[in-house]
This record gives sequence, structure tokens and C-alpha cells, in this order.
Amino acid sequence: MRLFATALLAGLCLIIGIYPLAYVLTDDRFGLLQSKPNAVVGSSWWRLGFHAHILSGGVALSVGWSQFVHGWRTRFPWVHRAVGRLYVVLVLRLDFSVAYPIVAWLCWVPNLLVARLINSRTAAASR
Repeated sequence: MRLFATALLAGLCLIIGIYPLAYVLTDDRFGLLQSKPNAVVGSSWWRLGFHAHILSGGVALSVGWSQFVHGWRTRFPWVHRAVGRLYVVLVLRLDFSVAYPIVAWLCWVPNLLVARLINSRTAAASR
């Protein structure tokens, strides 16, 4: 049963992670691209950045199931629970216009706080 559940989870994550390919493999304006002005969508630099962003996100979504590896869960259960709750809230019932700004901030603010913590500990240890 465990193998089946892991395979199902991995498969569903892969399906979700493959969705961004639709933006790369077609020239049609759909989804998020419908709300962008022609001048923005027509820019080759913007398209390159957009494709890099969505493909990176697709990869992240495709491998997200790996956070359910038993060893990580048992060594850091509080982190696992916090990340899981946040992931569920952001993925399931929020509207795009609400979720996008939250995700935009969460993609860099926690990293900045961790870097600050590491730097302050390193500076304190070197004194």
C-alpha cells in the first residue's frame, strides 16, 4: 500500500509539473498570458524569463513529492508539518490573485531570513 500511495503521489505531482510545458510548446495566449499586454508578451527577453520561471516551477512541483521521504519526516517533523500546511493552503482553495502575491513574497523572504540567521551566527562565532 505504501508503494502504491507513493507512486500515486509522485504521478500526480509529475502531471502538475508537466503543465507549464503548455506555455512553452504553444504560441497561443492562454491562462496567465491572456492578462498580459501584447508589448510584454511580444518581448523575447520577457518570454525567456517567463519560460525559465514556469519550467523551474514545474520541476519543483514534479519533485515535491520527495519531501515525503520517511527519513526527512522523522528527523525534522516540525519543519515537515509547517511546509505541508503552507503547501496545502497555497495549492488548494486560494484564488490566483490572492495566492500569487503570497507566493511571490514567500519565495524570497524566508531565504533572506535564513541567510541573516546564518550570517549572524557566523559573525558571532568568529568574534
